Amino acid sequence: YLHQKYPPINPFVQGQICRITSGVSGKLNCWCVISEVRKDECVVDTWDSQYVVSVDDLSPMKFTRDQEEQMLLLGSRMTALSEVGELDEAAKWVLRGLEKLNRSQLNSIEEKFLQLLENEYLNY
Repeated sequence: YLHQKYPPINPFVQGQICRITSGVSGKLNCWCVISEVRKDECVVDTWDSQYVVSVDDLSPMKFTRDQEEQMLLLGSRMTALSEVGELDEAAKWVLRGLEKLNRSQLNSIEEKFLQLLENEYLNY
């Protein structure tokens, strides 16, 4: 990005899954979804909020289309939990761990934790 000719071109696209590498307090190394592309920044969605992040503070994650869909589903599940109101510290701890994943598949323990939270808070 920094080595491009002017005017710079934002390399990200809407719907792309990226990692926040800096610039957002409390979200270092969290994955996010680009919801809006601007000149030199992007609006990104995380499971619990939306941020405006400089393109210098984002790193693309390399996923196949199926893996991206799995990440979007995971994000939807996490967001649904964040919207129920006050989560206890254990629930927040699990969700903060999931926001740092480098892969689209949950392992069996992660899936059980997420299902437990959904059962507890969303009455599934």
